Amino acid sequence: MAGVTGVTGQSSTPGEDSSLDDTLASLMRTLKVKKERLEQREKALEKRCEALNEKHADLFGDKSDSDVLTLNVGGDMISVLRRTLCSVEGSMLAARFSGRWDDSLEKDGEGNFFICQPIELFKPMINFLRARAISTPLAPPVRSPNLPAGDREDFYRMVEYFGMTSGIYPTVIELHRGDQRSVSIEGKCVDCSEWSTFTLQTQGHVRQVISYEIVLGNVERMQIGWINEKKYIENLSNEPHNGVGEEANSVGIDCCRGGLLLEGSFTKLEGLSIKAGSTILCDQKGHRWYVNGELVCSSNAADGTKQFEHSSGFPPAFNCVTTDIVPCFSGKGIWTVTEVVLSCP
Repeated sequence: MAGVTGVTGQSSTPGEDSSLDDTLASLMRTLKVKKERLEQREKALEKRCEALNEKHADLFGDKSDSDVLTLNVGGDMISVLRRTLCSVEGSMLAARFSGRWDDSLEKDGEGNFFICQPIELFKPMINFLRARAISTPLAPPVRSPNLPAGDREDFYRMVEYFGMTSGIYPTVIELHRGDQRSVSIEGKCVDCSEWSTFTLQTQGHVRQVISYEIVLGNVERMQIGWINEKKYIENLSNEPHNGVGEEANSVGIDCCRGGLLLEGSFTKLEGLSIKAGSTILCDQKGHRWYVNGELVCSSNAADGTKQFEHSSGFPPAFNCVTTDIVPCFSGKGIWTVTEVVLSCP
């Protein structure tokens, strides 16, 4: 039987037919794989939608996030959308006004929800949440409330009481050194397939990070510490694989070697064991270090533990009152920043 006749009028050979069949079969297999991947992604998306719907139901019960709630705040009335009050996930304020506890919340004689706080403190917090809700990439950044000095400590206290500190005074993890394509940052969780260095930055406010905690997953060459950002950047070497503690104006715990790195100088901390699941607390801008709740290193001799060893003592660049000190961590793998403590200026 003659081969297939093409547009040129020439017939194809059996070998050409076989090659064409192989190519078509390969394309079909590729299309099948891509179809399966798309179906898997679609199923994953459906599961995420279901989870979000369940989460919405758990959060609001039979109430709606578009409910307008009238609050009596220390005798002053204010109307707020339920979703505004619930916008900082995990906060006590969100839990209180989720809709699940409406019947048990304190109310005034008119049936309005009552909050025993001065309106001068509560309203700036609500206005910040309102502004954040309508923020867009082209709009001016939303800045955290900055109350007069006389009200500031009371405001910090109230924000902390309602569990709103992370929402009102946010911090963000930023990639400092590394390939963005190898990095995934979800909230305060980092997953990077290549060794990289990150900083923890404040966003929209002047409060400084004075303490932070990291819980390790599976990591490689993990270093956790602090940098004097201005001096660190000015004196940064050309070695991309230098981590925190290995550069000038930086200090860090070396989790793999079990010791402290201070501007390139390593001090072994005997008996220190850090592995997946360990918690590292970096306190007082790098002056105290805790591993799984135990103080392992300090710049203060009175603490009775291993002190920093450095040719000129603890570097002036890490004076506690210096405003340029920021958290910094280097590594490969997965870890999560679980707690951040801010200053109260």
